[in-house]
Amino acid sequence: MSELVRSRVLLSVQRALLGEITREMQAVAVAISDAEIRVLLVVDAGASPDIAADFDAGAMTQIVADFPEPDRGDPAVTFESIAVAPGEPVPLPAACVLAFARAGVRFEVTSSTASP
Repeated sequence: MSELVRSRVLLSVQRALLGEITREMQAVAVAISDAEIRVLLVVDAGASPDIAADFDAGAMTQIVADFPEPDRGDPAVTFESIAVAPGEPVPLPAACVLAFARAGVRFEVTSSTASP
């Protein structure tokens, strides 16, 4: 992946997060390749499913708007949400870069490539 693509993706994600973070969100991470942008939203266990739906409708829509044509060379944009109990370590695939993390959240780096 080129540094230009990586920079464009990280700027897009940071911009998309403005005004979208809620108190139930623990972290937002992104895995970037030339073919795909995979966004991982980590929310508190027991949080309303509306949190992820609103994030998808808000932040993810903005990211997709920045990379609208995967059939013409833009990376495809995908999204996953997981719930983790507050205080428990958040599994973070090694390929991910943190775009947001709530203070005090602990991470456990995994070698998994199945999800961001």
